[in-house]
Amino acid sequence: MRFAVTEREKTVTLIGLSGLHAYTHIFQLALVPLYFQIKSDFKLENVAMATLLATIQGLVYYACSVPIGVLADRWSRKHLLTFGLVLNSLGFLGLAHAPTYLWAVVWLAVAGVGGSFYHPAATAMVVQLYPDRPGWALGRAAIGAALGFCFAPWYVGFRAQNSGWRAPCFELGILGILGAIAFAMTAREATPVTEVHHHETHRLKAGGVIAVFVIVALALGLRDFAGASIATITSLFLQSAQGFGERGTGLVIGVMFLAGMAANPILGARSDGNRFGWARRVVIIAAMAAAIVPWVPRSIIWIALAVYGFCMLASYPIIEAALMESVPDRVRGRVFGVFVTVCGLIGSTGPWVMGHISDLLDERKTSVSAYGPIYLSLAGLILASLIGLPLLKWAMRYATRHPAQEAGL
Repeated sequence: MRFAVTEREKTVTLIGLSGLHAYTHIFQLALVPLYFQIKSDFKLENVAMATLLATIQGLVYYACSVPIGVLADRWSRKHLLTFGLVLNSLGFLGLAHAPTYLWAVVWLAVAGVGGSFYHPAATAMVVQLYPDRPGWALGRAAIGAALGFCFAPWYVGFRAQNSGWRAPCFELGILGILGAIAFAMTAREATPVTEVHHHETHRLKAGGVIAVFVIVALALGLRDFAGASIATITSLFLQSAQGFGERGTGLVIGVMFLAGMAANPILGARSDGNRFGWARRVVIIAAMAAAIVPWVPRSIIWIALAVYGFCMLASYPIIEAALMESVPDRVRGRVFGVFVTVCGLIGSTGPWVMGHISDLLDERKTSVSAYGPIYLSLAGLILASLIGLPLLKWAMRYATRHPAQEAGL
């Protein structure tokens, strides 16, 4: 087993992890411009059945995160990440040839299992590579997420409008296999962390870790629900009320996430000096931008969405850095697995809920004003997620107490 010892090896591995992050979110967002084509192809009764596919993919994705987190603390994180991307890619290759809606469900479940390998293993691995600069490192790894979120709707929307929804799914599957091979050949394992038990060593008991972070995850799950919902409702809103096609919808949604490519490294690094102050700022601005989306002129909707995407995506590496700083490396995979599972299961219901709400709008779905209360409600959920930050801050402080103080817990 070869470890990343030199700065060059660490940099190459971090770039590879950022690339895998891109693939993970390409597959996660690939269906967003395709809902109406999928509904037509499988002759579904309503849009909610099409958006349910994304929800099923997400539910499986996040439900598997805890066991994957356990594996990430015991096995090679590099090997887990490689296998996960291969499995995710195979899911989309199967989806491209799915003869029925039921088979589409099966293949998206396979993709969900594959996607679940990324966050527990990669987040722990990034912090393990750069223990002194977690915000900086996670911010750079998150560039891949923004790139994936941006590329997926652009590429899928363009290809679907010209060749149907199956072609981009197949092509993304092939690209994923190639990406897994490249990562396996170039990445190195992170050097194991030697944890010395002194007064600044993180020594949260396992039960306390789980309890604290489940509560934090429940709160931040509101943010994730709103984020998944905004991606879906924006696709439906642009196509139903604003007259966009698949290509135009993909471009606008892609711009929304493109802004995050700049936000993640810049704000991720700056947050190393004021983690929770930056977290509060970006969450509040993201909520404000989301609330005004349906009310701005059609020609500048992309600006409101870009501001939202800039701040929303920046919140992830900032909060993840705080989370990783709260626990030792030996349990980071498990803790992040629990965190991702709780947040993700809540967030994964967003696409189906938005599809159902869109169906309930019926004839009003072509009216811009009908979407105002929806976006306002989602903005409120983003703000409500702030209640998780004080508890996470307390957990960080508790994690650095003198062992004698912890013994009484």
